[in-house]
Amino acid sequence: EQEADRRHLESMVAYLQTQLETGEFPHLAELMGDDPRAGIERVMHLASQEERFERGLQRLLDGIALDVERRRGAT
Repeated sequence: EQEADRRHLESMVAYLQTQLETGEFPHLAELMGDDPRAGIERVMHLASQEERFERGLQRLLDGIALDVERRRGAT
């Protein structure tokens, strides 16, 4: 399974590098930095964390609260 994971990572890195070379994804290029492999590993690590759902939910709720606050201030 580790060999399959390594091959999967390598194919993701190759695909990402191909896409970044087009210049069409400047935000993705910024996220990945100078080392796409490290960028993918960082994103995969964040995506696999158990608290991922709670973190995303909190961001969503914070955004809703901010929107409600702004609307109250606008009236």
